Amino acid sequence: MTTSTVSRTGLYALGAAGLLDAVQFVLATAAPADDGPPAFVAVATVVLGVLTLAGVAAAFRGSRAGLVTAIAARVVDTLLLGLPAFFLDAPWYVLVTVSVMAVLTVAGIWWSLPALRRTRTRVA
Repeated sequence: MTTSTVSRTGLYALGAAGLLDAVQFVLATAAPADDGPPAFVAVATVVLGVLTLAGVAAAFRGSRAGLVTAIAARVVDTLLLGLPAFFLDAPWYVLVTVSVMAVLTVAGIWWSLPALRRTRTRVA
């Protein structure tokens, strides 16, 4: 996997979004029972955040599979667990956290996608 400054910036953005999953879990457990998400959503958010961080760590070491894992975890987390918060009347701090995570996810994917390109080998 080829890495550049831009793809490393994308990995940092994906890692920050994964860390925000932990913050969101803390906010969810500290919220009153009426405002918090269901337990399975909170647990799934943490699992996908840890998966993202593991994928980013592997991608920093040059693993293409790690980058794919981090991107897939971010997409699933953002689309299936984050986006519904806007339609289910979540508290404002959850909406802000989900919005920041979505922006970091899109930026991270955009910046790290060039790292997935394979370099061409020249035959002499």
